Amino acid sequence: MPRGARVVDAPMRLRSRDMLIVHLPYPEPFDWPGILRFLAARLASGVESVEGEVYARTLRRGEDRGWLRLRPAAEPGHLELAFSASFAESEESVCPAIARLFDLGADMGHIGAQLGRDPALAPLVQKNPGMRLVSAFDPFELALRAILSQQISVKAASTFYARLAQRFGKRFSCENASLRSVFPTPGELAASSPADIAAIGLSRARAQTIQRFAIAVAEGKLNLDATRELDTLLAELQALPGVGPWTAHYIAMRGLGMPDAFPSGDLGLQRAMGGLSAAALTKRAERWRPWRAYAAIHLWNQLGGG
Repeated sequence: MPRGARVVDAPMRLRSRDMLIVHLPYPEPFDWPGILRFLAARLASGVESVEGEVYARTLRRGEDRGWLRLRPAAEPGHLELAFSASFAESEESVCPAIARLFDLGADMGHIGAQLGRDPALAPLVQKNPGMRLVSAFDPFELALRAILSQQISVKAASTFYARLAQRFGKRFSCENASLRSVFPTPGELAASSPADIAAIGLSRARAQTIQRFAIAVAEGKLNLDATRELDTLLAELQALPGVGPWTAHYIAMRGLGMPDAFPSGDLGLQRAMGGLSAAALTKRAERWRPWRAYAAIHLWNQLGGG
């Protein structure tokens, strides 16, 4: 079953004045603790939080701002999704978006069976059959995260990511004191100067890349849509100054959940495969199609989260 192809049913709903609670089903196996570890290593302070078994974050839908919270439901095989009442009218779009974000419709048995034919991946799939391809509620937000991650550590990228939200996004408050900022829109960043963006600690070149990317999205010149052809999207992304193959594939993979995106130039992936070159890794990954992104997550997990 292709990623996200199954429509997620939500049999249980509870409404209150402040929030809506929905139970989202998923097929086993499902590695929620592993997903939380992956997210916790990449948290943007003020925008996201992981506490115990709970993931929470701020988000926006159009002009509405709010929060969401996910944790295991008492009902087996379900996640409990709670989100602020500001999104109650958007429930029909929010629930499928969260289901795609956490890859709840994936047939991991089918994906794992194909990847497991490769002896390098077989033990990884066997160890973690419930691993999912976690993507993003807002592809633009994740795209900037990918640009910020170029040639720096995961921790450093998370720091800059949080600074962008704090400086250019909207202030936010709710019962969860860890959530304080809503990430800026493409228009908000497009209206900022490279000098303003660089003030968070970035190089002028990196700040220019971020502003140009925001302008391309804000003006509709770049369409971050998961239904697009992978090769077409990659070509458009790499035509933007400062966006190379690694960044383009990472945006497609984690921003849009495209299952066959694969950043073969990633040094961690090369190291996890015994020091293969980018060209050799690209050739080896042909046998993993159309699930190369899942292979990448398995290999990064082998390295302790990448």
